[in-house]
Amino acid sequence: MEPNAFFYDEANGVVILNAVHIDKEIVLNYKREETVDMVDLLVDEVPFPISVVHHGTFQQKDGSYAGVETELYMCRAKGTFSINAQRAAASASAISLQILDPERADGKIGSIKRFSAPSKI
Repeated sequence: MEPNAFFYDEANGVVILNAVHIDKEIVLNYKREETVDMVDLLVDEVPFPISVVHHGTFQQKDGSYAGVETELYMCRAKGTFSINAQRAAASASAISLQILDPERADGKIGSIKRFSAPSKI
């Protein structure tokens, strides 16, 4: 195994890391198949509070990539929700979020994590 490599042991349900990862902060991003209930949000509805996690990458001035993960612990959609999807054209959807107090003992409302990324995700 490469020095910085890691893998998922599906039989035991664990991620195996190499010794170089000891005492390091590790951020994993993964996808899984799961059956979920879906609720449609209408333009005039005020939905229940949710948490939001956003993952992305950006290219830095030197050409390398960095990753970012933003998490809001509790928020609610506010105002209108619009989907702008035109065929064969650039489009953008928009939603406004109201950040709510999650009443955590540490007083935090969210976090932003930045990390190096080998390529655009």
